[in-house]
Order: sequence, then C-alpha cells, then structure tokens
Amino acid sequence: MPELIEFDSNALNSLLLSGVSLGVFLLLGLLVRALVPLTRRLFLPAALIGGFLGLVCGQYVLDIVPAGMSATWSSLAGVLIAVVFAPMLLGQRLPPFREAAREAGAQIWMSYFSTFVQVAVPALLVFAVLGPLFGTDPLLSTIFEASWSGGHGTAAGMDETWTALGWPDGTPLALFAATVGLVYGVVMGTVLLNIAAKRGHLSHEATARQVEQADILEEADQNQATTGRLHASALSNLAFHGSLIALAILIGSLFKHVIDQVVSGVPLFPWR
Repeated sequence: MPELIEFDSNALNSLLLSGVSLGVFLLLGLLVRALVPLTRRLFLPAALIGGFLGLVCGQYVLDIVPAGMSATWSSLAGVLIAVVFAPMLLGQRLPPFREAAREAGAQIWMSYFSTFVQVAVPALLVFAVLGPLFGTDPLLSTIFEASWSGGHGTAAGMDETWTALGWPDGTPLALFAATVGLVYGVVMGTVLLNIAAKRGHLSHEATARQVEQADILEEADQNQATTGRLHASALSNLAFHGSLIALAILIGSLFKHVIDQVVSGVPLFPWR
C-alpha cells in the first residue's frame, strides 16, 4: 500500500486552488467553443481547448500560471486516470458470452491489428534498428500503445511502471506522443469525416446540424442525464456514484498491493 502522509492546510489550499483553476480553464474552453464555430466543426472538446489555453498560460509561453501549479496539474493526471477507469463497468449489464462474442467480434480483430501496429512494430524497430544503431532503450517501444490507444491519462499513469523499470524518460515521451496522436487524430478524423459525408456514407443533414448546433441546448433539446435511485434526504445521486467509484478504487488498490508482492511496477489504474 502507498505510504500515507499528512497534508497541512497550506498544501490543501494549494491543491484546491490548482483544482479550481482547472475548472476556470475548462469554462474558458467552453466559451471558445461557443464563440468560434471552427472548433465545433473540428469536433474539439472544451477540455482540449481549455488544456491548450492552460499550456499557453504556462511557464513555457506566457508564464502566467505558477510553476508549482503546473507541477500539481502534472501529478494529477497519473492519479485521476484511476477515476476514469473505475466507473467504466458500473451500471453496465454484462451480456452472455455468446452475445458478447458476436457483438465484440469485429472490435476484437481491430484490437489485434491495433496491438500489432502499436506494440509489435515499434518493438521490432527498436530491436532491429534503433537499438543497435543508437543504443535506444528497449522500453521506448512501449510508449506508443500507452499514448496512442491510452492517451494522456494512461501515459501519465504508466509513470510508476517506467520509473520502477529504470526509465523515467518514458512519461514525457509518452505524453508528447499522445499529443501528436491527438492532433493527428483530430485533423485526419475531420478530413475523413468530410470525405465520408461527400461520398454519401454519412447524412449531410445530420452532420451539418451537429456542427451548426450551439453547445447550449434549447429547452426542447434538453435531456435528463441521470436517474436517481436514492431518496435525496438520504444521499444525493452524485455522492452515491462518487462513493461507488471510491470503493472501486479502494478494491483496485488492494489488488495492486497483492500483485506488487509478485511483480513490482504494475500500474494501479487497470485494477480499478
């Protein structure tokens, strides 16, 4: 189990300020989406836009955001990825094996192909070319699957593993690869989407309506996102869901503690 340390009020206040600052950038990203139609046409989420604004305001560009706050943000990614993984199956009905195999068959083949491209090909390149010629660390071949399939959160979550294996450079390289993959995916995805629409594979009307639709929905288009199962006087719906996520994270932490007795360096988030 990780060592538990005591936080004083100053540390908690710093963490609180860093957290609310992320909320401010998220709202700024939403504002940019509302004012700039191009961002909606490119399907850029408010979180990505807000993150870019945070990068611009950081120490490497405008130097508005303090370095300590940026460091806190960097540390949060490897922790909060567990919150992303924990609720993935909560509330989901697990189908019978035959039904799951039938519905997921195509996705399984896609996963095999993706695994070959992002794991086997880089491993062969490092083994046959980059390693002998440049002395590249063999672990370089692992960053592509973590960053392209996993994204920034998974790349940050792998920091513990790469550090335990003696390769701390893996995290910044994986985060850079995730950024490149994200930008490439947004640009090429938009291009392919427009090509598909022009060839009639998509509904022009539906695509245009989605792009032109404002982010703030009219009353007629609003929908109910959740359904409460508990009386409000007992526990709010949000608090109940948060408690379930917390329980899943705790169980995952116990699993990791057991696994660490056999194999060290296994990241925490998959077990949650």
